Amino acid sequence: MKEEVKGIPVRVALRCRPLVPKEISEGCQMCLSFVPGEPQVVVGYNATVLAYGQTGSGKTYSMGGAYTAEQENEPTVGVIPRVIQLLFKEIDKKSDFEFTLKVSYLEIYNEEILDLLCPSREKAPQISIREDPKEGIKIVGLTEKTVLVALDTVSCLEQGNNCRTVASTAMNSQSSRSHAIFTISIEQRKKSDKNSSFRSKLHLVDLAGSERQKKTKAEGDRLKEGESN
Repeated sequence: MKEEVKGIPVRVALRCRPLVPKEISEGCQMCLSFVPGEPQVVVGYNATVLAYGQTGSGKTYSMGGAYTAEQENEPTVGVIPRVIQLLFKEIDKKSDFEFTLKVSYLEIYNEEILDLLCPSREKAPQISIREDPKEGIKIVGLTEKTVLVALDTVSCLEQGNNCRTVASTAMNSQSSRSHAIFTISIEQRKKSDKNSSFRSKLHLVDLAGSERQKKTKAEGDRLKEGESN
């Protein structure tokens, strides 16, 4: 289903799990389907996609925050890998433009910004937030990698996922204890006019789960992490 609502830039989507074998054998049918549209970042708009909900509800899974290369062709692959594939398909169609894409991946853990694409956190430069007159809010010191194809991009996603902070609680054995933001920065210019260019950014966000200490039974560091969320 695709419904355009003029003047409202916010969309809310529901992701349903696939049918289980028992449901298929009983003749159950899918109740929802979505037709992907053109990513608006390709035409110059900034965009953000985020998952929010209770801990253990499947946010990281749905966003693709646990993505590995082996999952590439699985029907349950998450939002971020799907968006990456769609984005590069749309870019390939715009042969009259030149594109430069860069990605960054950060984690906000206990109110501290961590660089998920830095090989060694011990050697990571100090990260700070600044306001740039041209680029707006900017994270200074954050690693940005230039990507040429979808495979480069998902490799960065997988690298960052392996560095995320996870821990066990009573509600989730692999609970993401941080907010994570995977950002794709796009600069494009017309081949016929090298002086004309514009930039856009796509932020793909996996928020740490909202939780109650009574249910998670969190103590010590786990409790502090939950309070930060």
